[in-house]
Amino acid sequence: MRTVRSTPFRTFDDLPARPGAFLDLLLDNITQGATVLAIGGFTNLAMLKLIRPGSLAGVHVVAMNGWFDSAGTAMPPWGHEYDFNTQVDVRAAEIVAASASLTLVPLPVAMHATLKGRDLGRLRTTGPLGDLLAGQSELH
Repeated sequence: MRTVRSTPFRTFDDLPARPGAFLDLLLDNITQGATVLAIGGFTNLAMLKLIRPGSLAGVHVVAMNGWFDSAGTAMPPWGHEYDFNTQVDVRAAEIVAASASLTLVPLPVAMHATLKGRDLGRLRTTGPLGDLLAGQSELH
């Protein structure tokens, strides 16, 4: 197992990984108490639930999904049909919503949220996940 900064969660040591290795990695990290941050479709999480029943029970998933309101005048006049993260695999979204403890961050809210370099130090102090996110933010 390799750690990312002070994060105790597993990552891939060798790439490319064997097919299906992401399910093992995801399940290992969930078992260690990881909160899942979903910034795309729910397909992989639904696959984990279907292949390993019960694996998402009680798991906290925070997802950038959903469209409930207008994003405001400074944003494109999109509607729910542009919520790619949900629309790309609606059945997977249904499976995850029925299986995990789901917190949705609707796209209009996410579009207004920004992470700036000056925030990274404070983010690091919030724990292993914050440290991981800060490190990944520096890379991108």
